[in-house]
Amino acid sequence: MKNTLIIPFSLLAVLSLTLVSAAYGQNAAREVDSLFREDQFYVGFQYNLLNNGPSGVAQYGLSGGVQLGVIRDMPISKNRQWSLGIGLGYELDYLNHNIQISKDSNDQLNYRVLSLNDFDSNKLVTHSLSFPVEFRWRNATPSEHKFFRIYPGFRLSKIFSNRASFKLNSEVLKYTSRLGLETWQYGPTLSLGYAQFNLSLYYGLNKMFTKEAMNNGAPKDMSKIKLGLILYIL
Repeated sequence: MKNTLIIPFSLLAVLSLTLVSAAYGQNAAREVDSLFREDQFYVGFQYNLLNNGPSGVAQYGLSGGVQLGVIRDMPISKNRQWSLGIGLGYELDYLNHNIQISKDSNDQLNYRVLSLNDFDSNKLVTHSLSFPVEFRWRNATPSEHKFFRIYPGFRLSKIFSNRASFKLNSEVLKYTSRLGLETWQYGPTLSLGYAQFNLSLYYGLNKMFTKEAMNNGAPKDMSKIKLGLILYIL
């Protein structure tokens, strides 16, 4: 499991460093443009929190994630400090938690909340396409490229791949399809900060698991909150 996470995170780290270098290079060579657009690429790193989990549900270690994508910036004011942003992105998220997802001989899903001492590792990894929309304010000018920003918005995400893994001593269970997750996730977002680096927040509005999964023991009403840093690049 560790090796499968190292590869995508290594690739994303290299891409992030490349984008950061490009951003600083663009700022150094950028010409004054009265029709400027801002923040059309982004890379973010986040911490995933389970929200509204029932008694006994817990996380351990670091539950993190990475997001990256492109947003089309569309200024709506004459000074171009107000705009709309509509984009397309990718998200990798993983959760270290104590909810065991398993299947019986009839391929029926089962969910159990375990003690943290009852396993060596228990992870849930998801890959998603995301569709962010932002209403943007920034005090940028044609010649000033370091500025304050406040970007409230909304994000819709579609999970296209997921994996649950459980390990206890020599016992290893892995499942890569039909885990009972709601494939569409959505919620409000907020990014704010100065220059390239900013704080980001996502608050999931819908539940993590489907009604069928909750009938089979999956936690009810549980959703996700994501806190992190986001880097915007022209």
